Amino acid sequence: MMITKGCTRRLFPRPGVSRLVVLSLSFLALLLLYSSLMGPHSPSALHKVFLQLRHVRSYPLLRRPRCCLLHPSNSTPNPGPSHPRPNPWSLYPGSNPDLEASPVLLLLAIKSHPANSDRRAAIRATWGGEREWRGQGVRRVFLLGLGRDPEVGEESERYGDILQWGFRESFYNVTLKEVLFWNWFHQECSRTTLYVLKGDDDVYVDVARVVWFLQNRERGMRRGEGREEGETERGTEGGAGSERGTEGGAGRERGTEGGAGRERRTETPAGSPQPLYMGRIFVDTHPVRIWWNKYYVPYSLYHSPYPPYAGGGGYLLSRDALSLLLHASPRVPLFPIDDAYVGMVAQAANLTARHHPGFMPVEYSPSLRPCHYLNGIMVLHKLLPTDLLHLWNFLQTQVHSCKDSAQDGLTLAGADAPGYDWRGS
Repeated sequence: MMITKGCTRRLFPRPGVSRLVVLSLSFLALLLLYSSLMGPHSPSALHKVFLQLRHVRSYPLLRRPRCCLLHPSNSTPNPGPSHPRPNPWSLYPGSNPDLEASPVLLLLAIKSHPANSDRRAAIRATWGGEREWRGQGVRRVFLLGLGRDPEVGEESERYGDILQWGFRESFYNVTLKEVLFWNWFHQECSRTTLYVLKGDDDVYVDVARVVWFLQNRERGMRRGEGREEGETERGTEGGAGSERGTEGGAGRERGTEGGAGRERRTETPAGSPQPLYMGRIFVDTHPVRIWWNKYYVPYSLYHSPYPPYAGGGGYLLSRDALSLLLHASPRVPLFPIDDAYVGMVAQAANLTARHHPGFMPVEYSPSLRPCHYLNGIMVLHKLLPTDLLHLWNFLQTQVHSCKDSAQDGLTLAGADAPGYDWRGS
């Protein structure tokens, strides 16, 4: 009798479990039905709003930074015709005229949401400090749209590093920051700044290593040399080397489609330096067609594979590359995925995307020892403010312990190069 009851219980599960299974299967069936009805061709409500406004490329400039200004006694600034600036230095009494007057080698242009004040504070306190290397300056600017954070005005007045436009902040409007930034840079920075590092506000940048790379590049161009070590071009033919499309670095795949990435190596003719568009380059990647994914793109909006593009978490641009992007952008309709859009404009401008292994080769994990991230990495992605402060404190106080860390199997490549300083001092 007991065996029969046991068999009966195994054949007929408890009523609660049965209802749970039925509800789960019903939900899955409805989800599949909705997906099939909507299909990969239908734009979402957010896409429809984006399409209604994608033709608008002009928004008021609400807050202007001081990062590209030269002191009036040294040079005449180049403001846009609609943005007069009689005496900008009176706005920032705490500025250092000697620092501001130096030529700018690198501008750190960080995309940020108005509400992310903690991330901006962490960047200012760590790798984003403004400084000089061998007489060439590093400056900082945060790129913002409109949000609900009332402290942005105070933050701008205190630090002078906020560039804010009058459009509503949203995921699909990040592309606007690209186009508006190119225009602003052309008007106010192109005469004083050589390079821009575009990045997100959740990255760590080894600024010393980037500066060392750029100064070597400048010396090489003066000598008429070709490409720097580690730099390759990513195009449509050549050897193997696959990268699947991600948003701003590894770990956030856009989809399951996508052919193998192919890498092309070419040599730059001596004396003919190419404009620099360099980062972690993704090739032969396809838009996401899963409608509930953050990066979903319907076929009606875009039907081809993406051209080669640099992951938006962090990449480098020279000022001549920025000029090419600006002048080609009117020919390319705005697209909701910002880093893919930059790749589209680069293709229209005949600007080659160049891959460098130092850009976002891995994502940060707090479970790994910081020494793990010091072997040639220029940009590291996916750090919370606490992670960034922890990593920076390690670099200031314990970085040399990594030399004796055999378990990590790492070397401090470049640490002994001329002018290189781990702490960025």
